[in-house]
Amino acid sequence: MAPPVETGTLAVATGSELKLGGTVTFDVTFSPDNLDKKNKGGVRVQIIANDPTTHDTIYAMARHYDEAFLLGGGWSPWLEQGGPAHCVASLYYWSYQGGGQQFNHLATIEFDAAGA
Repeated sequence: MAPPVETGTLAVATGSELKLGGTVTFDVTFSPDNLDKKNKGGVRVQIIANDPTTHDTIYAMARHYDEAFLLGGGWSPWLEQGGPAHCVASLYYWSYQGGGQQFNHLATIEFDAAGA
């Protein structure tokens, strides 16, 4: 019998502040629902923010799927330069076992965040 296909959905949660210095959370689903309990790692969200003019990465952060993100973080090029950013958020399952890492993409969304 084949293992279950790993899938998920990702959406910006209501009440998120899509701006530099704002807090964003996500509404997440994933299947199979035991992914978060398997091995070390778990289900995570990664945000990469790019400058809309130069397309340079100005902020990147990964956290557990149910944690809040502070856009721009404690320090980042985005926090230093200010202005808007185009963000890509990815939901993925990450594990580490037997000396190797496993990374399985589950879902991706994009959103724009305003400057402070």
